[in-house]
Amino acid sequence: MHKNRVRLIAVSLIVLVLLGAGAARLLLKKETRRGILSRIGLADAPYIIDTRPADGEAGVRPDAFIAADVHLPNRGHGVDPKTLSDLTIQLVREDDGSVVPATFSTEGAYDQIVVQARQALEPAHSYRLEFRAGIADTSGARFAPKTVRFATATNVARSPTSIAFEQVALPGTTSTLESEKDSFLGVAIGPDRKLYAASFTGLIARWSISADGSLGPAEPIHTVFAHNDGPRLITGIAFDPKSTPENPIVWVSHGQCGLAGMDDWSGKISRLSGANLETYEDVVVNLPRAYKDHLNLQPVFGPDGAIYFSQGSNTAMGSGDRKWNMRPERLLTAAVLRLDPTKIRKLPLDVKTEEGGSYDPFAPDAPLTLYATGVRVSFDLLFHSNGQLYAPTNGSASGGVAPAVPAGTLPRRIDEAARGPLQSEPSTGLSDVLQTQSDLLLVLRAGGYFGHPNPTRGEYVMFGGNPTADSDPQQINQYPVGTQPDRNFRAPEYVFGKNMSPNGVIEYHSNAFHAELRGAILVARYSGGRDIVVLKPDASGHIAETISGIPGLTNLEQPLDLVEDRTNGNIYVSEMRGRRITLLRPTTAPAGALVYREKLTPDTRATAE
Repeated sequence: MHKNRVRLIAVSLIVLVLLGAGAARLLLKKETRRGILSRIGLADAPYIIDTRPADGEAGVRPDAFIAADVHLPNRGHGVDPKTLSDLTIQLVREDDGSVVPATFSTEGAYDQIVVQARQALEPAHSYRLEFRAGIADTSGARFAPKTVRFATATNVARSPTSIAFEQVALPGTTSTLESEKDSFLGVAIGPDRKLYAASFTGLIARWSISADGSLGPAEPIHTVFAHNDGPRLITGIAFDPKSTPENPIVWVSHGQCGLAGMDDWSGKISRLSGANLETYEDVVVNLPRAYKDHLNLQPVFGPDGAIYFSQGSNTAMGSGDRKWNMRPERLLTAAVLRLDPTKIRKLPLDVKTEEGGSYDPFAPDAPLTLYATGVRVSFDLLFHSNGQLYAPTNGSASGGVAPAVPAGTLPRRIDEAARGPLQSEPSTGLSDVLQTQSDLLLVLRAGGYFGHPNPTRGEYVMFGGNPTADSDPQQINQYPVGTQPDRNFRAPEYVFGKNMSPNGVIEYHSNAFHAELRGAILVARYSGGRDIVVLKPDASGHIAETISGIPGLTNLEQPLDLVEDRTNGNIYVSEMRGRRITLLRPTTAPAGALVYREKLTPDTRATAE
């Protein structure tokens, strides 16, 4: 008999003796099994596996953040963000014992702990990070305490800059939200030159933009809420090219409201029109949905007039796992999808592919098709003026499950029309991948596979596999040597690093700063960094330089999305934790302002970590 079961029986007998059978039955009825097991110490204990920087690491960049990989054994339960505070986590400068002000968070899937100092650390100093008692998962199971020590670099190269933004508070955006649990996720500027923002619970708000970038009174629009009998999580909005100031047309990507315990097949793409966006119609229904926060994400119009959006994965690494409640991948998940509204013959278009659904994205004239696969989750997409389609993509925390490869002919694949069916030899999957994946910038190509497995599409090998005994690009260390990447695998353009959570992305068009940022890619880093980082592509579209630490683009509260007012270069950024939209206005850089610049080569821009 398992020792935990023996302990449970023993404790139950003690409870019966001390409280009496009637009281014990009342206790069992009132409390959940998980809650009781937590209280008596029998729940599976989560713990911190390792951190970045590692314990004892030296030469850490002063603007670095600390990320902790965690083991989460309790099905469907992640890190409880309410237990992350300055009471349970402290960052201490060791030479004088002073506590460094910091922010603490977990990522959208609640599978990391991220600590970010509010200001850059001092060079050539030692620091101690204490994870104290009280951190728990959402079942109430406690993490064991852990202490990590590291030292910052002595000499860190920084460059002078003339680029700077001032952060201007827009308090009317927070007051527009109708619930303390609500936040603005997606932002856009309409053809009427008003700022629009969509919220976690289904509100769309708009404001007139003043000459100085400030906003007028809010106009709340409840159309999505009203036509869905309650809250809906709006991930993003996009204005139809046919929109006019008098008749804006907005395409809305939305799903069931919540971040855990969600129903599958609950995603929609809807169209709103009319002067006040009062006309509503569902265009696509029954899109798949992960148990957690992955769903159909921000829609963008391509130069071909079609709508593109990322459909997030249902899993961490391709197969059902405990953190994601064992829900499998679907035919449309972990992919960038292309919707051609001209091919829809009847509204709404039902795209359910499994569990009673029969939609086939491979069918001739299918309105919704697979544009690129193996894209785990990209909150936003960017069609750049250089012709490239960029997709900032979030990698998985450790602990995922990679699928095994079956023998014989694989299911229909995205590259089958061009290359024929694929025959495979059987191989064993990975039951507990210890490697946290890096966050990536992808340059998407139609028909490409970008590394996240999906067995329903015959895609099994994660990223670069492990083909040789040497270090290979995008290698997964636990694969046996000789594991070849999928024949259709496309390498990333740029590696952000781990735990950055790159989300909203724009091309900057203004001539501010003598046009130094014109054509640059700006990415909101939600987790590590909590900033907006600049990526500068060369003439061929490759990322040639990165710039971080720009005054005014740092110390944001979980920035998620951003939009530029192209008339003046102002940027509006939605801050999820801050529950606000902030104006970032170009300004004169402070005297002596310095930034981190990194020139990239083909060998450095897509190096696996």
